[in-house]
Amino acid sequence: MSIETNNHTTYYHVNNNTKIETLDIGHSIDSKWDVKNTYPYYCLNYLLSGDTIIEIADKKYKVMPNQLFLIPPNTDVHYYSTPSVSTIEVYWVNFYGQDCEELIALTNFSDHLILTLPFQIRKSILSAFKETIELCNNSNIQNIVCTQFISNIIKTLLLHSKLYLKSDVSKKTTSFNEIITLINSNIFNTNLSASFICKQCYISPEYLSKLFKKNMGTNFSSYINIERIKKASSLLLDTDYPIKKIAETVGYGDMYYFCKKFKKYRLMTPSQYRRHHSD
Repeated sequence: MSIETNNHTTYYHVNNNTKIETLDIGHSIDSKWDVKNTYPYYCLNYLLSGDTIIEIADKKYKVMPNQLFLIPPNTDVHYYSTPSVSTIEVYWVNFYGQDCEELIALTNFSDHLILTLPFQIRKSILSAFKETIELCNNSNIQNIVCTQFISNIIKTLLLHSKLYLKSDVSKKTTSFNEIITLINSNIFNTNLSASFICKQCYISPEYLSKLFKKNMGTNFSSYINIERIKKASSLLLDTDYPIKKIAETVGYGDMYYFCKKFKKYRLMTPSQYRRHHSD
């Protein structure tokens, strides 16, 4: 693919040879599952209910409801529901093709097999699953709608890659260094919460609070706000970004809440801070 520009016109010579084929797509509700297999294709799954353990490549992961997980081809995998689970509900699509590996490498799945989806993206993907499955009742358009569905999924992952929380390897985390590393890797994500960290690290909120007070002398939310305000302060001085963009960049979805927190820690509004340091 090449790009050519001329004055104010930008256009692409589009590559029409991308090869992706859908094998099957579906939705299931089961009481339990315990599967060992090696698939010759990519398996993309959206878990709606039922905590699940995945053992793959000598690592163990825990998948929570509303997470998307990808099983790569030709890889031994064992996935099973946790003992407390009574119902497993999942949407899935299996696909293959000579260009799949290259496209997947461009998404977050290149580093993380499990993604936590923001609500709006989750809602969109779930709707797309339901619509595609319904349209597959017509065999004449199955290939068209499934190919479009896979393309839209990959496009969504590419466009919104910064919105996903990164899931950690499933194990009981006792080291505070491991916990703080997980937090810092998601520090500017608007979806970061103490609940997510506790689930990923297999600890209680009370234990997380105790660890923070012992190691940081503060609580979880204060640490998050302090780190975000530090970054916001740098952006205010080093860029000409609008304040709303800076708020979003450092993890605040609400600009007014960001301004409130900024003033709490800097004793002035973001605008005042920028003016004060530019004089």
